[in-house]
Amino acid sequence: LGRDGSFTSFSAVADAATQVDGPASPAALAVSSGSQTWGWTANGNPAGTRYQAELSADGDFAGAASSVTAAVRADFGGLAVNTTYYFRVKALGVGGPDSAFSAAAASATLAVAPSGTTLRSGSPTALLISWAAGADPVGTRYSAQASATADFSSGASTSTKELEAAFSGLTPN
Repeated sequence: LGRDGSFTSFSAVADAATQVDGPASPAALAVSSGSQTWGWTANGNPAGTRYQAELSADGDFAGAASSVTAAVRADFGGLAVNTTYYFRVKALGVGGPDSAFSAAAASATLAVAPSGTTLRSGSPTALLISWAAGADPVGTRYSAQASATADFSSGASTSTKELEAAFSGLTPN
């Protein structure tokens, strides 16, 4: 009201937004051979803050899969087996700028069990084990074991990137 008791016009409404904080502590929460679930802390952002999460097999995030969510977790499926993926996340501003992306974190999808295992004996004291890679990419490291006991409490083991492993010096039975 004015001094004379009459109504005055309204003043302009000011609109302001607070700056969002960058999310913190990104970490892989669950990993399988074809999916990853990532989580992070809100870092002081209120409930309802939206986040953009990115996942890529390239550390420079070229061709990254992206998920926009109001949760502090994101699920990514359809991923390649036994492959390292890089993750980052940022908070999306409402009426203001977005936060910077978090530092990148990395986690690999799991390998799958090889298939078509065959055993061949070259002599009474030697054994050759071979298998098919299945969905695992070239460069996958396999662990092969040979044992005379079903619980593998004793025996020999080797690690290889090949699709076969040879064991010698075995006790004939």
